[in-house]
Amino acid sequence: MFAVEWLRQGVPVDRETSALGNLADAVATTRARAELVAARHPLDEPDGFRLLDLTGAVLITFKLLTKRQ
Repeated sequence: MFAVEWLRQGVPVDRETSALGNLADAVATTRARAELVAARHPLDEPDGFRLLDLTGAVLITFKLLTKRQ
């Protein structure tokens, strides 16, 4: 299980939970959800995300290309 923090310029704009147990699967699923999350936050469209483990440690951070860039 992972926490997903959606980021705009490094600042969290949303947080979700992924019930997937495999990091690679969680990354792929989260990347696929980027457009849905952007639609929920039209004024603060996320430009990246980070995955955290159950202890809150950051495992990986991704930068996304957005329509504004």
